[in-house]
Amino acid sequence: MVSGVAGIDTNTVSQWAPSTGTVRREPLLRQQPGWHRPELPPKPKLSTPARMMTWILVSALCVLACWAVLVASVGGLRDGFATIGTRSGPNVQAAAHLYYDLADMDGQAANVLLIGDETNLAETSASAYKAYEKDQVDANAQLEAIGSGIDAIPGAPTLFVSIENSLSQYSQDVSQAMYIDAQDHGQSAAQPPAAALAEYQTATALMHGTSSGVLVQAQSLINEDQSTVNDTYNSAFGTIGQLRLWGTLLGLLMLIVLVVVQSKLARTFNRRVNPLLALSTVFTLIFGILLLSALGTAHSNYVVQKADAFDSVIALWQEQAVSADMNASESRWLLDFAGTSDQSAAAEAGEQTLFDAEAQQVVGRATQAESGADYAHDLESAATSVARGQDIASTGLSLGYLSTELSNLTFPGESGAATSALSAYAVYIQADVQLRLDAQAGGPRSVALATAVTYDTGQSNQNFTTYVADVNATLQINLTAFNAATTAGENGLGPWLWMPVVWALLMAGLIVLGFLPRLREYR
Repeated sequence: MVSGVAGIDTNTVSQWAPSTGTVRREPLLRQQPGWHRPELPPKPKLSTPARMMTWILVSALCVLACWAVLVASVGGLRDGFATIGTRSGPNVQAAAHLYYDLADMDGQAANVLLIGDETNLAETSASAYKAYEKDQVDANAQLEAIGSGIDAIPGAPTLFVSIENSLSQYSQDVSQAMYIDAQDHGQSAAQPPAAALAEYQTATALMHGTSSGVLVQAQSLINEDQSTVNDTYNSAFGTIGQLRLWGTLLGLLMLIVLVVVQSKLARTFNRRVNPLLALSTVFTLIFGILLLSALGTAHSNYVVQKADAFDSVIALWQEQAVSADMNASESRWLLDFAGTSDQSAAAEAGEQTLFDAEAQQVVGRATQAESGADYAHDLESAATSVARGQDIASTGLSLGYLSTELSNLTFPGESGAATSALSAYAVYIQADVQLRLDAQAGGPRSVALATAVTYDTGQSNQNFTTYVADVNATLQINLTAFNAATTAGENGLGPWLWMPVVWALLMAGLIVLGFLPRLREYR
């Protein structure tokens, strides 16, 4: 740099610019002696009280977020136990029970016509009619139970009305059939008046219609109710997963915030520990551990309530319902077998097909369906294997309601009861084989029919009663566990309806009281 020369700008330097032919003046890059870069004004800093208020606000927001997540979710999670245990779940059971009543009612109506005026059988037409009336009363009770909560289930109200209307028409047709039958005295077994049989066949067709029959509609009602239970169960599991995630994240965030705040306070005020903030940290840790424990318990209770108990309860109810229709089918088959027309032969074959199909719904083979003596033999073999501890799936008979139950043995005594039910079912199927052999035996037709009806109303019905009793024993074990899990689930989450509020208020109080002495120092 040149100084003291007139006309020279000592703060610039000249450079020749060839493109313009002029001299361009550039500022000197070097600083003159005594020159300093101007400094920006310092950013304003928050005062210590303002920083403490910020820390309080951040801590409070963490507490509020955790409280809001819990309050918004725990109530719905707890309500799920009530939905499955006291609303939708019992509705499914009532619908399955209704199916059982309807099927058995139709069987008892068939028995009234089948027995006729015979008095030397194990059952009389009067006792069959009494059983019919009992089923009718019970069916109405199940309809009343279903109707009390029907509006909460999508599609169920329409089904409910249709079932009521169809059942009313069915009852009228059966009443007419029984009236005609009662006017004909001295009839032999399986020989009802043709008009009475025609009226009954109209009624049972209404019960068993493939698209809009009463039993088909009852099954649809079961499916609708069960769908609601499944949705509730899946939603509860989703809620538990979200609560675990958010509870863990918010709890960790809360702990981090509290530790950082205490660290800042320690540096600012030269104190090692803020007792109240330290206590709030401990409470947050305990609260988080209790929350995760409660969610784990709720998860276990849901599994017991729905997967372990309820699924078995519904499978067993549906097994009874289908079995009741199988038992009724035997009586209908005998009525058709006694006929001599082509129509009777077709109806007889239809009943045989129905019985075989429903038997596969109870216990079935995945590879090839069986019927008759072969099915009875394989059932007996499977029952022996299961009684020895072998899994039902390994026997090949892994489909059906009873097989589902045998694959879901989780409660004390359940294995023995379910195994007994399988053995009793095998005996019942063997009795059905014998019944049909008796009906088709050589010799006078009337004698063969009388033998078959005697066996049907006697030994076969006794075997069926024993089988249903074993199924009911298994059902009661699962119902007990179902109710216990419902109560445990509701009670376990009950305290969490108010604990988040108490924790949030306690945390807010500890945080404010922890900061309050420090804030007073700046008054």
